Amino acid sequence: MVVTYADIAKRAGTSTAVVSYVLNDGPRNVAPATKERVLTAASELGYRQHRIARALRSGRTGLVGVLTPDATIPYFGELTRAIVRALGDTDRFALVSHAAVAGRSERQAIEALLSAQIDGLLITAFWPDQELSVEIDVPVVYVHHKPEGVEGLLVESDNTHSVQEAVGHLRGHGHGTPAFWGGPDDVGPTGERTREWAALTGGGGSLYRSGYSSEEASAEFRRQHRLGTLARSLVVASDVQALGILSAAYQLGVRIPDDLAVISLDGSAETAFTSPPLTVVRQPVESMAARAVGLLTGHPDDREPLGTLTIRASCGCDYGS
Repeated sequence: MVVTYADIAKRAGTSTAVVSYVLNDGPRNVAPATKERVLTAASELGYRQHRIARALRSGRTGLVGVLTPDATIPYFGELTRAIVRALGDTDRFALVSHAAVAGRSERQAIEALLSAQIDGLLITAFWPDQELSVEIDVPVVYVHHKPEGVEGLLVESDNTHSVQEAVGHLRGHGHGTPAFWGGPDDVGPTGERTREWAALTGGGGSLYRSGYSSEEASAEFRRQHRLGTLARSLVVASDVQALGILSAAYQLGVRIPDDLAVISLDGSAETAFTSPPLTVVRQPVESMAARAVGLLTGHPDDREPLGTLTIRASCGCDYGS
């Protein structure tokens, strides 16, 4: 049986107009007690909002596209989940699409999201700047990184603060100038982290580079070990790279933190369960998500997204005792 506004109005003891105002978020406000009666009646009758009809009436679908590079990367998985929760808090529904790093795949993903008549777009994915050429005709907010030369607001963590926290902590252990493990280039947040490390250390530490997979980081760590060029302490740009480093160190007999103290700069939940548990600067994915959704919906959150130093064992602190 199809449940109508008249059915709900009868059960709630109000008019169909009031039912419409409640179920369509306006255009008029409804007293909280009346709104509660309408929502209760709708639930009891098994009413299900017809999204297409609602879109035709309001010009909005309530759908927001979320583009993320790969949910298997712990940091991006956590960031995406935080965005979905933040959208749910505003009674919006997330359409999540996973894109590879390749520019073409991301263009196709964006075009598919736009074809779903989304009201806005949140992008956490990254790609070579010159390859993005999509005309986005809805509000868009970039989270974590915004390519050069594209329109849209950016919400990111304070990368300068994160590096300062990590470098300062390792120096406090008396290891001298920490080395830095960056990406293959200096684009985006990793580039910002690399430049801040260079500024803090005056170029006095070692800079290692690898791709963003654990396999690539492990292979490069093995190469540096063969060359005898490993530092005494290390700040790693991403958790995925840090996992590869921990694995290679274990297999090579490099003791962490006795031989090498390590801090990673993403701080995803999995880092608490490595061996040894990783000291991290945890990125504020919840506040980043809240701010991004707020900007997209016209209710910006003014909290400053700062990473938080989370001390465990890999830096040399007495952890868990």
